[in-house]
Amino acid sequence: MRKVKKRILLIGIMFGTSSCGIIGGVGSVVGGTIKAAGGVTGAVIGTTGKLIGGIIGGKDGEIKAKNTKYKFANAEVEITGGKTIVTGILTHNGVGKRNLTIEIPCFDENGAKIGDAVDSISSLGKNEKWEFQAVLNTNETKTCKLKDTYIYEGSVNTTIENENNNSNMENTNNENTNNIESEK
Repeated sequence: MRKVKKRILLIGIMFGTSSCGIIGGVGSVVGGTIKAAGGVTGAVIGTTGKLIGGIIGGKDGEIKAKNTKYKFANAEVEITGGKTIVTGILTHNGVGKRNLTIEIPCFDENGAKIGDAVDSISSLGKNEKWEFQAVLNTNETKTCKLKDTYIYEGSVNTTIENENNNSNMENTNNENTNNIESEK
């Protein structure tokens, strides 16, 4: 009986401590496509950067979150100027979103998480294309994992999701937020 309790406790701790990662910039609409601008200082992608091709799960994919499908296309990872920049196109099929933030978890050559590449946009309408440029201030990145991207709408949040899809959200200011988490 005592061994069973220990196993249950250990399994509970294991599930409770596992978590996933999250992506940021301000955008504007140009011919139906929204491009990252302003908030990404010094992160212009040029031909001098090193494309590492480290997208886990492919450069195209989909995340389902609270009745909305978010689709990624043409995702690439580049290291330039001491920064990791994840670029791609994001669309969704839901109602218009305001203050949308994406956070993409990135990993070093040993598979250890080193941070999230982040981009944000002030608004994104249904089926609009957003050409995001998510930035992580390190050049130690080996891969980034699109399928574990967190997408949320609203102000600054801290989101923790464990294996059984229970999540905790802490709103760091007093605005109302609509948290949109990727489903696994």
